[in-house]
Amino acid sequence: MKKTIRLISTILIIAVLCSLFVIKLGIEASADSGGYTIKSLDFKGVVHENNSVSVTETLDVNFYEQRHGIYRAIPLTMYVGGKIADLDDTLLYRNYVTDVNVDGYNFDVEEEDDYCYIKIGSEDKYVDGNQKYEISYTYTMPDDRLDTTDFLFYSVLGDKTGTAINNFKFNVKFDKALPEKSLENLKIFSGSGGTEENSLGVEYKVSEKSISGEVNNIPPYCAVTLFTKLKQGYFTGTKTVSPIPMIISMTLLLFAVLVTIVLALKTKHYEPVQTVEFYPPDGISSAEVGTIIDEKVDDIDLMSLIPWWAQKGYITIEEAGEKRKKHLILHKKNELPQNAPDYQKNLFSAFFAESGDCDLRDLKLSFAKRFTSAKDSLNGLYSGEKSLSVGYGKAILMTALISVSLFLSLAFSSVISTFENLILAVFATLPVFLFGLMTTYGLRKGFKKMSGKILYGFISIVLFAISIALTYSCTINCVLPMYLPFIALGLATAGIIFSTRIIADTEYRVQMLGKLLGLKNFIETAELDRLRMMTEENPYYYYDILPYAMVFGLVDKWAKAFTNIKVDVPYWYTRYDTMTVWELMYLNRMLTTEIHEPISRINSQAAAKAMASASTSSSGGFSGGGGGGGGFGSW
Repeated sequence: MKKTIRLISTILIIAVLCSLFVIKLGIEASADSGGYTIKSLDFKGVVHENNSVSVTETLDVNFYEQRHGIYRAIPLTMYVGGKIADLDDTLLYRNYVTDVNVDGYNFDVEEEDDYCYIKIGSEDKYVDGNQKYEISYTYTMPDDRLDTTDFLFYSVLGDKTGTAINNFKFNVKFDKALPEKSLENLKIFSGSGGTEENSLGVEYKVSEKSISGEVNNIPPYCAVTLFTKLKQGYFTGTKTVSPIPMIISMTLLLFAVLVTIVLALKTKHYEPVQTVEFYPPDGISSAEVGTIIDEKVDDIDLMSLIPWWAQKGYITIEEAGEKRKKHLILHKKNELPQNAPDYQKNLFSAFFAESGDCDLRDLKLSFAKRFTSAKDSLNGLYSGEKSLSVGYGKAILMTALISVSLFLSLAFSSVISTFENLILAVFATLPVFLFGLMTTYGLRKGFKKMSGKILYGFISIVLFAISIALTYSCTINCVLPMYLPFIALGLATAGIIFSTRIIADTEYRVQMLGKLLGLKNFIETAELDRLRMMTEENPYYYYDILPYAMVFGLVDKWAKAFTNIKVDVPYWYTRYDTMTVWELMYLNRMLTTEIHEPISRINSQAAAKAMASASTSSSGGFSGGGGGGGGFGSW
């Protein structure tokens, strides 16, 4: 099931990337600047009090090669900053193109890559020679978000036209008269993109109600831009982005965090009472003990079943091979009982699928699948009345709700409201959600050792560095004070930390932990006299406890505790060299290294194969800046 989901996800990602690539190729293909020249271009615009411009562009075009027609590309974003408006930061604005019309021609309007494309002509018809186009549209610029000034910053000719223009005229009228000082400071920038002077030598006239001009023989990729500062309040009724969606999103985030805190405070946590134990609880295998103690199934938990089975009489273990290259062979002696748990049956049959003998060197890739199945089965054993913890569902739900609320707060934070802002919000929120999952599972299961805690801290720092950087990107054009997105990030972090307190151990696990921690403590601190007494009562006491020492990670300590106690070779273990002195440390190395290495190798090969299978299936300048601009092309 997991492999199928991974495969589908990979195919979807590849499909999306391919689609975007095809779209990009289509746009680039359509942006063919050849095959035509512009004999004349006449720009007429009316600047309204709400900072929208009613535009009519009349073109006389000569096609010297057959084309379907032309397209008009109009930028939907503009950058204003630096010396343009005496700003410390560059401001990004999202503009709007509406009321598009082209007299006498078929046309389509599409928005792509922050441009509005007006594609004029027909797929099944070609044009050549002289053609005349009249394009009209309304170009709306939003509130400038400045408290000290308004400004006129508009490109009547953009720098994206890839062909020469023989004659260009423009006439811009104003519904509201321009202040005298604005007329005196009016500047026209012309030439290639970013030019800070009138390089093309545009001749122009100005009055309080209009600006007009003309220039001949414009090379490709040149622009004509008007700029002047206006008194604050010149534009009124400009388009604004409502802060209400962000306020609602932050309110939802605050609510989710408060609910999480309440759930965390209401959750009762009980500490296990450690008892003195010399044996594990009746009927609990070493694999089950390993699962209960850290609430997850590790490879060592299942591998500990090999000496556990041997001690129960189901298998024997034989050393084979050369002196320096010994390996282990398992021999089946008896079948597992009918009432054995499914995870044991799955793993037992995996070892002895082909015969009654299993050379660990010869494990095949199919073993890895059955080993994983046994881990899943063991994990599934602890559900219902034997659940080890409760509250995971609530914790994940609250983590998801907090993450979604943070995403909405950031997505609606910008006055730009472009698709890019959604992308920023996704990538700013994703590290927070991953931190939530890592914290929920990791602090209980994977980060209990010091090395795990260091890793957890490092990953957390990296995740939050990414999230803070992307949140800052969302604040630059924030519809509300820019500190609010950071407050949202802080709230989300606090809520996720509290969500871990919603998860609590069940009564079953608390009781079992008391006994298991008692056994673990005995293995770590057992006194020699006590061990002698236990061995006298049970000569195989060392081997009875050995599988449990393996899952506790105390197998060497357990062996050292018996340094001065004679322990015979177990009946289920056949040595390669019977002449050497029997050492428990030697047995430990054989059971850990010679069992762990082949199983780990097979699992790694299976993981690599799965990955391989999945992968194969799988302008802030002057001239050309401001509003308007863009260019023309043929297709």
